Amino acid sequence: MTFSLKKEEKLFCYRFAETGDITEAARLSGISGGDAYEKGCEILSKPQARKLISKHREFVSGQAVSDIKTALRRIAFSKPNDAVTVAMKEGFDEKNADLFAVSEIKKIEGKGVEIKLAGKVEALRLLYEIEKNDFDRKKSDSFISALKGTVCPDLDDDE
Repeated sequence: MTFSLKKEEKLFCYRFAETGDITEAARLSGISGGDAYEKGCEILSKPQARKLISKHREFVSGQAVSDIKTALRRIAFSKPNDAVTVAMKEGFDEKNADLFAVSEIKKIEGKGVEIKLAGKVEALRLLYEIEKNDFDRKKSDSFISALKGTVCPDLDDDE
């Protein structure tokens, strides 16, 4: 007899797949109190919970790679114009500024402004590596699929 997971247990599974931390996943899914760890362990002991976690981890890992590639593209192709405007103009509305590639803006008294941007070349290098690995993986998957489709003739012992 299989039992389906309760809503709270499903939410715990999603949070655990994302965080990998039993206590944090319990807290984020609404399980409070000192026994959150124990309740989390109890949920993890259910086969249907482990199956849901496994499925969600596959989804999350695919999303993570896509999110990383998007972030690297933003860094690599962003312009520093908004960062310079924010640093130089008092009262500039930072809410609408694209500061994604900015790691630090520091106003130095009497000396000016220091703006540190994320490395565009490094972002491009990382993006290239991710894309290359993805291409190589797809190429090897295609090769393996082709091999699986081939038929080897049976050889007689005397050949």
